[in-house]
Amino acid sequence: MLRNAPLFVAAVIGVLVLGLLGSINSLLRSSIPTLDGTRWVSGLGESVEIARDARGVPVIRAATVNDAAFGTGFVHAQDRFSRMDILRRLASGELAAFGGASLVNFDIQLRTARMGEAADRLIADASPEQRALLEAYAAGVNVGLESLGARVPEHLLLGITPRPWEARDCALAYLAMTYQLSRFGDVDRGLDVMHRTLPEPLVEFLTPTRTRFDAPMLTDTAAIAPPAAIPGPDVIDLRALPTRVSERRSAFRPILTPGSNNWAVGATRSRDGRAILANDMHLGLQVPGTWYHLQLEIGDRRLVGVSFPGAPGIVVGSNGDVAWGFTNVGGDFIDTVVVETLPGDPTRYRVPGGSEPFEQIVETIEVRGGAAVEHTLRMTRWGAVTGEDDLGRPLVQVWTGTQPGRMNLAIFDLPNARSLEELIDAARTWKGPPQNIAMASADGRVAWVLAGDLPRRVGIDGRRAASWASAGTGWFGVLPEEMRSSAVDPDADIIFSANNRTMGAPEASIIGRNWGLGVRAARIAQVLQTSDGIDERTMLALQLDATAPLHQAYANVLGPLLPRDDDEFAALLESIESWDGTANADQRGFLAIEVLRQELVTLTLDPLIEPCLKVDPDFSYFWQQRDEVVLRLLEEQPLHLLSPEFASWADLVRRACDETVRILDQRYRGLSTHWGQANRAAIEHPVARLAGPLGERFHMPRHEQGGHWYTVRVSGRSFGASQRLVVSPGHEEDGILHLPGGQSGHFLSPHYADGHAAWRDGDPTPLLAGPAVHTLRLVPHAGQTP
Repeated sequence: MLRNAPLFVAAVIGVLVLGLLGSINSLLRSSIPTLDGTRWVSGLGESVEIARDARGVPVIRAATVNDAAFGTGFVHAQDRFSRMDILRRLASGELAAFGGASLVNFDIQLRTARMGEAADRLIADASPEQRALLEAYAAGVNVGLESLGARVPEHLLLGITPRPWEARDCALAYLAMTYQLSRFGDVDRGLDVMHRTLPEPLVEFLTPTRTRFDAPMLTDTAAIAPPAAIPGPDVIDLRALPTRVSERRSAFRPILTPGSNNWAVGATRSRDGRAILANDMHLGLQVPGTWYHLQLEIGDRRLVGVSFPGAPGIVVGSNGDVAWGFTNVGGDFIDTVVVETLPGDPTRYRVPGGSEPFEQIVETIEVRGGAAVEHTLRMTRWGAVTGEDDLGRPLVQVWTGTQPGRMNLAIFDLPNARSLEELIDAARTWKGPPQNIAMASADGRVAWVLAGDLPRRVGIDGRRAASWASAGTGWFGVLPEEMRSSAVDPDADIIFSANNRTMGAPEASIIGRNWGLGVRAARIAQVLQTSDGIDERTMLALQLDATAPLHQAYANVLGPLLPRDDDEFAALLESIESWDGTANADQRGFLAIEVLRQELVTLTLDPLIEPCLKVDPDFSYFWQQRDEVVLRLLEEQPLHLLSPEFASWADLVRRACDETVRILDQRYRGLSTHWGQANRAAIEHPVARLAGPLGERFHMPRHEQGGHWYTVRVSGRSFGASQRLVVSPGHEEDGILHLPGGQSGHFLSPHYADGHAAWRDGDPTPLLAGPAVHTLRLVPHAGQTP
């Protein structure tokens, strides 16, 4: 008997473990939403029907806009509440209470933005109609949560009981998205270091505002002008410096910023006289995704597109009369203020007309699984101190997202437009993160509006960190309407933007200088201008286009410089020269030239910016058009701008090739690796690592993919098209919509990943929901449930 005791104990433990796992599985499954039947609820004016198709796409039928908002909140809570909760925690700086001590410093950084105060202002300034919309949505969220048999898996696994949703949380979620779209304040700090450290002609050369890839939508005869002249040896001569061996201490931050493509073609360009809109917004990719496929039928109106879990309405889509889509404006909407403390009294700082004391705000940060942390913020009239520069001066980041009067909720008015003119007017009244809004209308017309808050700078140009202590210095109101660009019914009948400079250089300089490189916009314009008979499939094919003009420019420039006298590089040269010019997944040559490009950027520019790293170890050279600088150097080969460790520019290219071969051998399987293998998607759930072995179930399947940041098909391991939409208003039945993942955020739902393959492979999937396979009715009846 005793001999078998261990086996008996093991068997008992096994039974208990299986029983425990079964209980956990049962509990997790009980939080999968109920999709059929009738539910009596409080907060509705009239009954709402929620019909879902085979893909889990809901069609919400309601008599009023507010009842539709209630239904939207209900389905968002059923399918995406974990992400909604993370968004409001992000804006409030409360992520550590969700994810633990590793997020405390991130919470501290977030709290300097004071988004909670901004959310309060947004709600206070909202119109009665907007507040009623948010209240109806919040009520729907809470009823949707109550309808679940258990907490959603993330909250259940982490032992968190979320608080109810409020109208204010919609504003927090909105601000969290705004934060992700426009927070690039360290550019000012880096530029300030460059201006204080490097000769001014060198700074101008390193920060071009015009490149060979420019594709402004509006006429600009100066667009093809070259950037600043290459500084001569009288300005800087690297050859006169001691021989330098690269420490590979690069200050180059990867250029993977939130962006997007959008374009529209009018009646004269399309196959059958309709206007067609395309939009794919590029963001960090996680599970659940940013967007949620939604169809609203309110009275006799039908709206369809993507919604934003956390707020009501359709963000990008069509209402039958007009369609609209967004791209981020690549301008400068955050300034860094240098705070001047008084000599001998660090408790006070200079302001126009005198000085003021710093205000101290003590913040308590709750930590899941640990003790709360207290942090003291130093506040100024411009905002919270975010850190210090290399001179020890306090810095404050002034951002449009949290400055009083610079945000509103007019984005909710866009879907109400009945004509192109009404849509344009609604776009011009919206205050938010500046966006290029492309528009199409059912009568075959197209338009583009630069919308959002554009600060009017006085006494500063926004190019570098600066003091605002002098009278008349800072932000004063917004740019007047005549300084905002737009295009309505353009002669070419084409609208397009891709985070590039969309307007003439003089006008653009008022808004910003660090524009996205124009390669995507130029490729979009080239295809549209040379195509006839465009339809929805044409538009989708362009969204999936992986032609790589930037890398082709490198291949062209490098031709005469590549080492052809050494068998060591024969395979590398063969790979590059057999490359087909695309970033398609099957291309070996693209991986080789991409690694080579990165090495060339480092080897050519590191010696020029090295003094900045010596001054500020945290210095970052984040200039989106820096490849133009590298190409100019490789073309013109100025010897005085070549590090003395190289005998010639051909010698530098040889070193870059040597490093490329080494990296390909160490990180990949040498030159046999094709681009798709190196660019495998890794779209993960942020909570997965906290869920132990179960966590792998939360991720999307890994897969090879084509595309690159500098192709129309933008892709990275966890970055890319957060959606793809193609639609002609009035012809939504021909529309196409892709979303990574699926409708549900519940990893046990059949709709958790069922849309992912179509997004991955580019297979057209319908914008409109299909026949209903589930129907749930919400019936107003206070205090009772069926």
